[in-house]
Amino acid sequence: MLFIDEWVLERLTAVMGDPDLVHDGLVTLERPGPGEPVVVRYPMPYVVYASNLGDTSNARLAKRHRRHSTFWSLMVVGLDRTQVKAALEDIRADLHHTRPAIAGYKFWPVSLEESQRVRRDDDAINVDGSPLFYGVDNYAVAHQLKSVA
Repeated sequence: MLFIDEWVLERLTAVMGDPDLVHDGLVTLERPGPGEPVVVRYPMPYVVYASNLGDTSNARLAKRHRRHSTFWSLMVVGLDRTQVKAALEDIRADLHHTRPAIAGYKFWPVSLEESQRVRRDDDAINVDGSPLFYGVDNYAVAHQLKSVA
């Protein structure tokens, strides 16, 4: 079974320039008390990666070999709107239209499926009390097993 996670995480680490800025689905946050905003103590900007198992096209209806599509979301958190947009732009330049190279599989180019607006997070603050901003981009890639001769 193919999981594209390692490929994406390697690319994100290369783009961000520091493995501490890339989080694989989990960020531990601290809420000081009920009703108070979450305090984020991570270096910024950082990216959180989340993926799914994807789905498989119906080969008979698609009139082609069975293809599988894998989807993932990236959330970038930063100190301001400009920082978040710059990080998302750098990631997009690296991922969009790229064909992953994973042995035994044929890939179509990675596509950006959706880019949500960058917005202020009123439920999270930086350690200095300033608000944080975040943006989410959703990607997909189609692939299939290479035929065995």
